[in-house]
Amino acid sequence: MRRLLFLLAGLGVFLVVWPATAVAAAPDRAMFTDAFPDDVCGFDGTSTIHVVDLFTPHSDGTFSDSSSFRQTFVALNGKSLSLNAFGHTSGLLDPILNPDGTVTFINTFIGMPEQVKITNGPPLSLDAGSVQITSTYTVDQDGNPVSLVSRQLAGLHGPHPDLLSGFSLFCDEISNYLQDP
Repeated sequence: MRRLLFLLAGLGVFLVVWPATAVAAAPDRAMFTDAFPDDVCGFDGTSTIHVVDLFTPHSDGTFSDSSSFRQTFVALNGKSLSLNAFGHTSGLLDPILNPDGTVTFINTFIGMPEQVKITNGPPLSLDAGSVQITSTYTVDQDGNPVSLVSRQLAGLHGPHPDLLSGFSLFCDEISNYLQDP
């Protein structure tokens, strides 16, 4: 579920929007709420999420995506975490096709891709600001991105401790809180 947070906020992997067309289309709006059994960093519990997303392809071959994401996770021990994200992502509709058979996505994100806090309590971590992420992936026989080959960050402004930790801070902070009595 955590990968969904970054995906929706624009920092995760990539937006799966290809193959795209070169003509502008109507914005694609999505809004939903869901509750389900979940495992967050090895802790079982239940998550409730609320997602709002507005994806707009543009005639110049670019896109813009505005989204917000709220997740509440209640562990089996009764402890609760809130994860929040919102922001604006922009980039090319089609990935760059590299001679070695990989694909590259270049996306710029502005906003708050991750806030983790104790529900009704203090924050555990916060990533906010702007960043441009260039990610290259291998692809399967159908052309779908499979595994990350490289990731480069540019234009990093604001605190991004989880992003800079390779996303290890997230589970470190959550585990410290959830395992305490």
